[in-house]
Amino acid sequence: LFDLSSSCQSAIKWFQNESFASNNNRRPIRIIIFTVIGPRDPEPFLKCLQSSSFAFDLVVFANPHDGQFGNSI
Repeated sequence: LFDLSSSCQSAIKWFQNESFASNNNRRPIRIIIFTVIGPRDPEPFLKCLQSSSFAFDLVVFANPHDGQFGNSI
């Protein structure tokens, strides 16, 4: 079983480390793309992100297997 909470915390920690490692004075734009495979519910991951004091500018959930992306290219 995949632990969304662990995945969420790992993502937040990575973004925090990269943000603080930046040596310029500009705030980076923080975008996270989370691929949801199978019948997993992304809501727990989103709630984890919302409860964090670390702010993302954009959160995208993608499910490449649900047929919505089809042959639109």
